[in-house]
Amino acid sequence: MIRVSLTFIRPNPGVAWWFQTPDGASYADYRMRTYASKVSNPAHAVSSDGLTWTYDVTWTSRADWNAMMADPNIQSYIMARKAYNAQNNITEIPVQITDI
Repeated sequence: MIRVSLTFIRPNPGVAWWFQTPDGASYADYRMRTYASKVSNPAHAVSSDGLTWTYDVTWTSRADWNAMMADPNIQSYIMARKAYNAQNNITEIPVQITDI
């Protein structure tokens, strides 16, 4: 199993996180419909000032996570997220993967 962590930092609380956009919601729906059996223990944490959001999820294996990352639909969503974040001055910390 692996624990995958994503962290984002926005310039102010008035800027919506990507997951709050229609594209972000569509991504979450697709990922859960396609990969729900491979993930568990999702956790969301927003800092007290509302500027940092961290999302963690456990994957059954690194191979399953790699398969998801190779999915062309997921890659399209990741490109959309990166574009949204760049347009809105949201910093995306590189993915952290921990073996558990």
